[in-house]
Amino acid sequence: VTFQPDVMMAMGETARANLKSQTDTIANMMGGEEKRTYILFNDGLSDGDSGHDFSVFITTKESMMSFPAISAGQILNADSDYELTISSITVAMSTDPSDGDSWVTASNEGEGIWTAEGLTGLTDG
Repeated sequence: VTFQPDVMMAMGETARANLKSQTDTIANMMGGEEKRTYILFNDGLSDGDSGHDFSVFITTKESMMSFPAISAGQILNADSDYELTISSITVAMSTDPSDGDSWVTASNEGEGIWTAEGLTGLTDG
């Protein structure tokens, strides 16, 4: 069974960030190319054992109507000129990007959810 939730424009307090690939492209509506967009949605912040745990839902754009959650081993835009096989994914989070020791590698919770445990420097609310 594959579950692919409908992803729509963020409404209300659902924070999101868009990342553009520098080298990976997909077809655009005009027959040209555009940089592939990866979208990170805030999936929640909770108290953890050694700081806060923060989760994001990560999806990518295949076309105007296709935004699959990403996972290792996935093939995007299969059987097209824009096919991309995701061989591995590393998601890391930090509250102080200038401090190389503050980065926490997130774990894959499945269905596009990635969680970093033990982030410091965050407050509830």
